[in-house]
Amino acid sequence: MPYLLLFARCLIGLTFALSAWSKLRGGREFRAFAASLRDMRVLPARLVGPVAGTVAVAEAAVPVLLLPLPAPGLATLGFLLAGALLAAFTVAVVAVLRRGVPASCRCFGGPTAAPFRRHHVVRNLALIAVAAAGVYAAVADTPAGAAVALAVPPAAVAALIVARLDDLVALFTPTPP
Repeated sequence: MPYLLLFARCLIGLTFALSAWSKLRGGREFRAFAASLRDMRVLPARLVGPVAGTVAVAEAAVPVLLLPLPAPGLATLGFLLAGALLAAFTVAVVAVLRRGVPASCRCFGGPTAAPFRRHHVVRNLALIAVAAAGVYAAVADTPAGAAVALAVPPAAVAALIVARLDDLVALFTPTPP
């Protein structure tokens, strides 16, 4: 169980840290994220700014809540917050895909935004499963020090894959001539 908890803490924590950083590192990046929310057409225009700010702050809170110190009991709250955010993102992406809205994913910043596709839903569902496993592991056990060496590196690699998934999909997707 300590491996599962550490893996989940690292994967979810790093993923949300990367996502929050991509939105909060500058005004231009935050405005691009807010514009992507507007383009999704799932919110009234007057709510786009407040929701964008709330999402960015909530994303930044997740990694803090998942830190093992000073209060290890906060991990459950961090996983639940991550799961709720991911569920909301997934519902929004499914709505965009069903309506055929030409919106792009600005989840992790970057110079270009990939249009929403099914792999965004699959990614979010996989992260929800990891967050749920994290809740279970946080309630059931406390991490042991030796587990860090085995759980943290694969979680870090997985978080980078999650953050750069659009680039990986584009790399292996044939482009039309």
